[in-house]
Amino acid sequence: MGSFQPRLAGKTALVTGAASGIGLAVTELFLSEGAKVLGIDFSDKNIESARSALQSQNFDSSSYTFHNADVAEEEPVIAFVEKCVKELGGLDIAVLNAGIGIIKPISETTVEEYDRLMRINARGRQ
Repeated sequence: MGSFQPRLAGKTALVTGAASGIGLAVTELFLSEGAKVLGIDFSDKNIESARSALQSQNFDSSSYTFHNADVAEEEPVIAFVEKCVKELGGLDIAVLNAGIGIIKPISETTVEEYDRLMRINARGRQ
């Protein structure tokens, strides 16, 4: 019988919204399958919790990194794609998971709030 080869060995993934919920679950799955992960999240608190969770599961800390960024803006996203390529050897997988919601009536929603929601959720600048 052959030895077990993780399905994502040698692959690099960029995950947005990576420090909680579905994004963290994706990060954990990718790490368990041998990928390196660059995670982006907007919350320092979530990033610290995610690091602790990954450490408690004994994932190799050299296999993942988290960065705080506002993915509604194009420049940070481009910079992190370039960082994946330069520092992690490429970009094989992108999971654009970040998303927000507005919990109030549309009549009370500002144009700025709506535009931000669309930049993150619809344009994919996560």
